[in-house]
Amino acid sequence: EPTNLNNEKTRLKVEIDKLIIDEKMRLKVKINELMTKRVLTIDEKMRLKVEIDEKIRLKVKINELMIERVILEEFKEMT
Repeated sequence: EPTNLNNEKTRLKVEIDKLIIDEKMRLKVKINELMTKRVLTIDEKMRLKVEIDEKIRLKVKINELMIERVILEEFKEMT
């Protein structure tokens, strides 16, 4: 595999990992704020967890698509 492709894959992975960590932290802060105002119900906690999981899945999917695009571009350049 070309070096620049590996570099791009690594960069994208680092970027997506950072986005996921940032999103988790932001949502944790939001949950903490809500909990200080009042106690969250079990349903609210579950809904927030589902929301967090869905956002993470979407970010991972976006990362996969970006990597695929880079691979296709590299392949086109080689042919």
